[in-house]
Amino acid sequence: MPKGDTLLGLFVGTSLANKSVFDTPQDVDRIILYRKPLEESCANHAELVKEIRKTVIHEVGHFLGMEEEELERLGYQ
Repeated sequence: MPKGDTLLGLFVGTSLANKSVFDTPQDVDRIILYRKPLEESCANHAELVKEIRKTVIHEVGHFLGMEEEELERLGYQ
């Protein structure tokens, strides 16, 4: 993450692109949303709802194996 950026969400786990049916099950993949940074980055409720949606889509992209550059190109940075 570039210096000065605020972490709004995080995907923890193994992306589908890196999983195999032969892998031993590990911890459950999960997406973490950071409430305070999300709230602090938005001026009102409607803006917060949009930012949460954008953050979840961004983290699902990581779950699917997408890199930051691709997510940025699609507008989910």
